[in-house]
Amino acid sequence: QQMTRTISPQAVSVVRAAALLESSMVLGQREQDEILKKATAMGRFRAEYEQNLQRLTDSYYPKMRPLDVKVYAVHDEQQWTQRELAWRKTVQAKMTELGDEFHEKLSLKEERDAEMAKQQLEFDQAIQALEALTPEDMRQLRSYENPPDLILSVIECVNIVKKEEKSDWEDAKVMCTDAYFFGFFIKHAKKYELEHTDDEVVKQLQPFFVSPDMQTSAVAAASTTCGALIQWIKAIYGYRKTMLMVEPKGRTSEEMVLDIDKLEERLEHLQQDVADAEQKLVDLREEYKARVQELRGRYDQELEPMQQDFNLMTMYR
Repeated sequence: QQMTRTISPQAVSVVRAAALLESSMVLGQREQDEILKKATAMGRFRAEYEQNLQRLTDSYYPKMRPLDVKVYAVHDEQQWTQRELAWRKTVQAKMTELGDEFHEKLSLKEERDAEMAKQQLEFDQAIQALEALTPEDMRQLRSYENPPDLILSVIECVNIVKKEEKSDWEDAKVMCTDAYFFGFFIKHAKKYELEHTDDEVVKQLQPFFVSPDMQTSAVAAASTTCGALIQWIKAIYGYRKTMLMVEPKGRTSEEMVLDIDKLEERLEHLQQDVADAEQKLVDLREEYKARVQELRGRYDQELEPMQQDFNLMTMYR
C-alpha cells in the first residue's frame, strides 16, 4: 500500500521549534528546552506511528499478493478461453452452413486471416514502440547497478525469444548499448518470423505472463525501454497462440460440439474461481482499511493534546 506523503503538523512543529531556538533574545533557555522537548516527543510519536503502519502493511502483503496474482492469471486464461470458444463456434457455424462442401482450411480462410491480421497489427505497434526509444531511454536502463527483478525478467524473456542462454546483468547491458540496440537489435526485431515461433518459446514465456507485474504499463514505469521490449515479446507470444488456435483441427461436427461444451464448462469454472478470489481480496482490503483507521485513530487521540500544548507554547513567539 502506498501512502501519499505530505508535511505533517508535527514536522512543521519541529521547524517552528528550531526557528524559535535561534531567537535566544526572546525566549529564555528554559522555554527553549521545553519547546524542543515537546517537538522531539511529537517527532518520535509520529515515527512510531509510521513504523507500526508499515508493520501492519507488511503483514497484509503476503495475504493479498497471491490473490492478486491469481485474479490476474485467471482473467488472462478467461480471455484466451473466450477467444477459443468464439473461434470454435465460428467453425461450427461454417460447418453447418456449408455441410458437405465444408473444407476447414479453405472455408475459414477469410476469418482466419482476420484473426491473424489483428495479431500482426499488435506486432507492428510493438515495433513502433521500439523505434520510438531514444538514447536517453537506453542510458536510463544502463544506469541500473542492481536492476529490479522486473527488469531482469524482461531481459530473460528477450533471451528466450532469441534462444540464447540466460545472461547476467553485465552481459545484458551490452544489448542496451546504443550501437547494438539501434544498429542491430531493432533491425532484427522487425524481421522476426512470427510464423516460425517455436512452441517451446511460448511454453517458456507463459509463466512470466501470469503475473500482474508483467503488464506493459507496469514494466514501462520501471523502464521505458523494457516496456517496449515486453510489448514486442507479448506480440510474438500472442501471435503464436492465436495461430495455434485458428489452425485446422480436422474435427467432426460431433467432436466440435464436445469441444464447445468443454470450453463453456471451463469458462464457467474460471468465472467462479476468479469471483471467489476477488471476494477474498475485497474482504482483506476492507479488513486492512479498518485496522489502519483504528491505528490512526489511536495515535491521533494521543497526539492531539500534545499538539495543542505545543501550539499554546509557541502561539505568541
